[in-house]
Amino acid sequence: MEQINYDYYADVSKVCIANAEQLLKDAILLRENNSFGHALSLSILGFEELGKAFFAFNIYTGSIKEQIDLIKIMNEKHIEKQKHGWQFFTEYCFGDLMFEIISSKHFDEFKAIINLQETHLTEAQLLEIEKISEEKNYREILELCKVNLKIIEINNKLFVNQTFLNNQKNNGLYVGFNNTSITNYPQVFTINDTKFIDLLQFFIDFANANILHILLNKDLDKAKEIMNFWRTFNLQEKIPLKK
Repeated sequence: MEQINYDYYADVSKVCIANAEQLLKDAILLRENNSFGHALSLSILGFEELGKAFFAFNIYTGSIKEQIDLIKIMNEKHIEKQKHGWQFFTEYCFGDLMFEIISSKHFDEFKAIINLQETHLTEAQLLEIEKISEEKNYREILELCKVNLKIIEINNKLFVNQTFLNNQKNNGLYVGFNNTSITNYPQVFTINDTKFIDLLQFFIDFANANILHILLNKDLDKAKEIMNFWRTFNLQEKIPLKK
């Protein structure tokens, strides 16, 4: 059996992140020049590139097996790229918050709120954790709470309907018509339709802060350690409390 070239997938992930950043820059330029539909479409394409980056990172860490059919899908199916990017992002951010809470010396204050066997927190739970963290100045937990609350907000607006983003991307790029009328015209988009550009910046900042340094250093052991934690969520057994 041929051995997986892990360094290759690290390189794929880095190149996809770099391409996402360039698409973001291009989208910003288009927005500044009042080409709002095309700007929106490029920002969504940038998010798809991040989805591919996260997918390659998962192969690099061994979280996903190297499968030719799956690689083909991730290169060709736009909605699958969007879904993978969003799933990776949300799982990682949830794991980050849970790790910070469980491993902190403040854990006892949150015990009544958190069920350690759950793989998500409700908005009500997050708001309660945020309130305690703000009152007592637990900065790391507070910031991670804000990220996870933002995830819920974004999910409700953009990702509940899995075809929404793809439709927006196509509408921002192409003229649509039937036998009687023009059904879509990118030039009718306004600056209010380009808010996804700011979200793409948010996602790229996340990628740069959390996985790019691992890819640059080819630190496979560290990458596997991180991803194994996020995937298992066996928090009661795996995480010692900080001294």
